Amino acid sequence: MVGPASSNLLMARRDLLKYSSLAVGAVALGASTTGCSLLGATFNPAINGWLSQIGISIGANLSADGLVNGFQGAWKKWGDGVKKLIEDAPKEYRYRETWCHDGPPVILGGTSDDLDHGDPMNDSLVACVEDGTKAVVLEAWAWQAVAMYINDLTADKEDDDLAQARRFCALSLIPCGTDPQSGEAPAGTFGYISYPAINGQVEIAWAKNTDGTRYAHITATGIPDKDGQAVAKRFDLPTAAA
Repeated sequence: MVGPASSNLLMARRDLLKYSSLAVGAVALGASTTGCSLLGATFNPAINGWLSQIGISIGANLSADGLVNGFQGAWKKWGDGVKKLIEDAPKEYRYRETWCHDGPPVILGGTSDDLDHGDPMNDSLVACVEDGTKAVVLEAWAWQAVAMYINDLTADKEDDDLAQARRFCALSLIPCGTDPQSGEAPAGTFGYISYPAINGQVEIAWAKNTDGTRYAHITATGIPDKDGQAVAKRFDLPTAAA
């Protein structure tokens, strides 16, 4: 008879095997994207204003220091829950801003170990969902991959096309619920996280290039190709902040 602890261990091993295969597959397939271009230049999401960048890129609304001043309108009831979720998250609340998006209903906040300056190579994104009762935490490599995917879909858009692309990214790449799955190989050679978005599941895995730098492989089932299959992209992760 397999007990709960053994069952959880088996599930963790199964997930690690799944995502290690996913990461290796990205190399074998020679995924088409090895960086991310922003109007012809290399896009590095690891900037001091990374939280604002993500908020703007999905068409979210800024709530300046909402944890102190309180949220307005339909977000008001989220206030106490969001404050607790962000304050209880790994690392500490530094970024005096939150970003609210109505579809999916989510409030985005940032936490950091560097309270004086922030560190976009290590800061975390806290996506508060379900009326501010639960959260999905994305470590730096994961939100960087999401930001690069968003840029890949929006960089060449303008006006109405840009607004529509931002909404599509919000629905397809931003957490809308809880129960994320995550893990890392014991040797620290790769890791992964998987979470639900409005349009489907998002799966992100990181692994190492031959030179020791890291890349991310991200698949969103809500972003299909011409054959209806989920589009998978590979991005080299930043090696330093911009």
